Amino acid sequence: MLIPKKAASVLEVRKATISDAPGIHELEISVFLPEDVFSIRRIRYLISSPTVFSLVAILDDGKIGANVIALIRRFSVQSGRIYKISVAPSISGNGWASCLLDEIEKNFKKQKIRKICAEVREGNIPSRNLFLKNGYSENGFLDAYYPNGEAGIKFWKKI
Repeated sequence: MLIPKKAASVLEVRKATISDAPGIHELEISVFLPEDVFSIRRIRYLISSPTVFSLVAILDDGKIGANVIALIRRFSVQSGRIYKISVAPSISGNGWASCLLDEIEKNFKKQKIRKICAEVREGNIPSRNLFLKNGYSENGFLDAYYPNGEAGIKFWKKI
Protein backbone atom coordinates (compact mmCIF):
# COMPACT_ATOMS: atom_id res chain seq x y z
CA MET A 1 0.00 0.00 0.00
CA LEU A 2 1.28 3.44 -0.89
CA ILE A 3 1.09 5.51 2.29
CA PRO A 4 0.60 9.24 1.78
CA LYS A 5 3.51 11.54 2.60
CA LYS A 6 1.87 13.15 5.60
CA ALA A 7 0.88 9.95 7.39
CA ALA A 8 2.08 10.72 10.90
CA SER A 9 -1.39 10.73 12.47
CA VAL A 10 -2.49 7.40 10.90
CA LEU A 11 -1.45 4.25 12.73
CA GLU A 12 -2.83 1.63 10.38
CA VAL A 13 -5.01 0.93 7.37
CA ARG A 14 -7.01 -2.29 7.53
CA LYS A 15 -10.17 -4.00 6.43
CA ALA A 16 -13.23 -2.60 8.21
CA THR A 17 -15.05 -4.77 10.73
CA ILE A 18 -18.55 -4.65 12.18
CA SER A 19 -17.16 -2.99 15.32
CA ASP A 20 -15.94 -0.08 13.15
CA ALA A 21 -19.52 0.87 12.18
CA PRO A 22 -20.02 3.54 14.91
CA GLY A 23 -16.68 5.16 14.02
CA ILE A 24 -17.47 5.14 10.30
CA HIS A 25 -20.86 6.67 11.08
CA GLU A 26 -19.19 9.39 13.17
CA LEU A 27 -16.76 10.10 10.31
CA GLU A 28 -19.60 10.32 7.79
CA ILE A 29 -21.42 12.84 9.99
CA SER A 30 -18.31 15.03 9.94
CA VAL A 31 -17.90 15.02 6.13
CA PHE A 32 -21.20 14.28 4.35
CA LEU A 33 -24.49 16.07 3.94
CA PRO A 34 -27.05 14.67 6.42
CA GLU A 35 -28.99 12.86 3.68
CA ASP A 36 -25.80 11.03 2.62
CA VAL A 37 -24.91 9.66 6.07
CA PHE A 38 -25.59 5.95 6.47
CA SER A 39 -27.05 4.65 9.71
CA ILE A 40 -24.87 2.43 11.87
CA ARG A 41 -27.19 -0.43 11.02
CA ARG A 42 -26.72 0.17 7.26
CA ILE A 43 -22.92 0.35 7.68
CA ARG A 44 -22.92 -2.95 9.62
CA TYR A 45 -25.03 -4.55 6.91
CA LEU A 46 -22.67 -3.37 4.17
CA ILE A 47 -19.50 -4.46 5.99
CA SER A 48 -20.97 -7.93 6.57
CA SER A 49 -22.00 -8.37 2.93
CA PRO A 50 -19.83 -10.80 0.93
CA THR A 51 -19.85 -8.45 -2.07
CA VAL A 52 -18.62 -5.40 -0.11
CA PHE A 53 -15.02 -4.46 0.61
CA SER A 54 -14.35 -1.65 3.07
CA LEU A 55 -11.15 -0.19 4.48
CA VAL A 56 -10.50 2.14 7.40
CA ALA A 57 -7.52 4.30 8.32
CA ILE A 58 -7.12 4.43 12.10
CA LEU A 59 -5.73 7.65 13.59
CA ASP A 60 -3.31 7.76 16.50
CA ASP A 61 -6.21 8.77 18.78
CA GLY A 62 -8.03 5.52 17.87
CA LYS A 63 -10.68 7.19 15.72
CA ILE A 64 -11.37 6.36 12.10
CA GLY A 65 -9.80 9.01 9.91
CA ALA A 66 -10.74 7.65 6.50
CA ASN A 67 -13.00 5.01 5.04
CA VAL A 68 -13.91 3.56 1.68
CA ILE A 69 -16.86 1.31 0.93
CA ALA A 70 -16.91 -0.53 -2.39
CA LEU A 71 -18.97 -3.37 -3.77
CA ILE A 72 -19.06 -5.87 -6.57
CA ARG A 73 -22.04 -5.55 -8.86
CA ARG A 74 -22.98 -8.90 -10.31
CA PHE A 75 -24.65 -7.91 -13.56
CA SER A 76 -24.12 -9.60 -16.93
CA VAL A 77 -20.68 -7.99 -16.84
CA GLN A 78 -19.38 -7.81 -13.28
CA SER A 79 -18.13 -4.43 -12.20
CA GLY A 80 -16.96 -2.70 -9.07
CA ARG A 81 -18.60 0.33 -7.56
CA ILE A 82 -16.97 2.83 -5.28
CA TYR A 83 -19.85 3.55 -2.94
CA LYS A 84 -18.29 6.06 -0.56
CA ILE A 85 -14.95 7.57 0.29
CA SER A 86 -14.72 9.69 3.41
CA VAL A 87 -11.67 11.43 4.86
CA ALA A 88 -11.67 13.37 8.12
CA PRO A 89 -10.93 17.07 7.79
CA SER A 90 -7.86 16.62 10.03
CA ILE A 91 -6.11 14.48 7.37
CA SER A 92 -7.88 15.69 4.23
CA GLY A 93 -5.64 16.80 1.39
CA ASN A 94 -2.85 14.37 2.28
CA GLY A 95 -3.58 11.68 -0.31
CA TRP A 96 -5.69 9.31 1.78
CA ALA A 97 -8.62 9.17 -0.62
CA SER A 98 -6.27 8.20 -3.48
CA CYS A 99 -4.53 5.66 -1.24
CA LEU A 100 -7.81 3.96 -0.31
CA LEU A 101 -9.03 4.11 -3.90
CA ASP A 102 -5.82 2.40 -5.04
CA GLU A 103 -6.27 -0.39 -2.48
CA ILE A 104 -9.86 -0.97 -3.55
CA GLU A 105 -8.76 -1.20 -7.19
CA LYS A 106 -6.12 -3.80 -6.22
CA ASN A 107 -8.81 -5.83 -4.45
CA PHE A 108 -11.08 -5.65 -7.49
CA LYS A 109 -8.23 -6.82 -9.76
CA LYS A 110 -7.66 -9.85 -7.52
CA GLN A 111 -11.33 -10.70 -7.98
CA LYS A 112 -11.08 -10.35 -11.78
CA ILE A 113 -13.14 -7.14 -11.84
CA ARG A 114 -11.92 -4.98 -14.71
CA LYS A 115 -14.36 -2.08 -14.70
CA ILE A 116 -15.20 0.29 -11.82
CA CYS A 117 -17.80 3.02 -11.50
CA ALA A 118 -18.61 5.77 -9.05
CA GLU A 119 -21.21 8.50 -8.82
CA VAL A 120 -20.36 11.97 -7.56
CA ARG A 121 -22.49 15.02 -6.84
CA GLU A 122 -22.20 17.43 -9.75
CA GLY A 123 -21.15 20.20 -7.37
CA ASN A 124 -18.56 18.11 -5.49
CA ILE A 125 -15.50 19.38 -7.33
CA PRO A 126 -12.91 17.83 -4.94
CA SER A 127 -14.43 14.34 -5.44
CA ARG A 128 -14.71 14.81 -9.18
CA ASN A 129 -11.06 15.86 -9.28
CA LEU A 130 -10.10 12.83 -7.16
CA PHE A 131 -11.58 10.43 -9.69
CA LEU A 132 -10.16 12.29 -12.69
CA LYS A 133 -6.70 12.37 -11.07
CA ASN A 134 -6.91 8.60 -10.53
CA GLY A 135 -7.72 7.73 -14.14
CA TYR A 136 -11.52 7.72 -14.13
CA SER A 137 -13.52 9.28 -16.96
CA GLU A 138 -16.72 11.25 -16.62
CA ASN A 139 -19.18 9.11 -18.48
CA GLY A 140 -22.71 10.24 -17.80
CA PHE A 141 -24.99 12.79 -16.25
CA LEU A 142 -27.48 11.62 -13.63
CA ASP A 143 -30.34 14.12 -13.44
CA ALA A 144 -31.78 14.61 -9.91
CA TYR A 145 -29.77 11.59 -8.72
CA TYR A 146 -29.40 12.59 -5.07
CA PRO A 147 -32.18 12.87 -2.45
CA ASN A 148 -32.02 16.67 -2.48
CA GLY A 149 -32.49 16.70 -6.26
CA GLU A 150 -28.88 17.45 -7.11
CA ALA A 151 -27.50 15.92 -10.27
CA GLY A 152 -24.69 13.41 -10.29
CA ILE A 153 -21.81 12.59 -12.58
CA LYS A 154 -21.01 8.95 -13.43
CA PHE A 155 -17.35 7.95 -13.53
CA TRP A 156 -15.85 4.79 -15.05
CA LYS A 157 -12.40 3.25 -15.11
CA LYS A 158 -11.06 0.10 -16.71
CA ILE A 159 -8.41 -1.59 -14.60
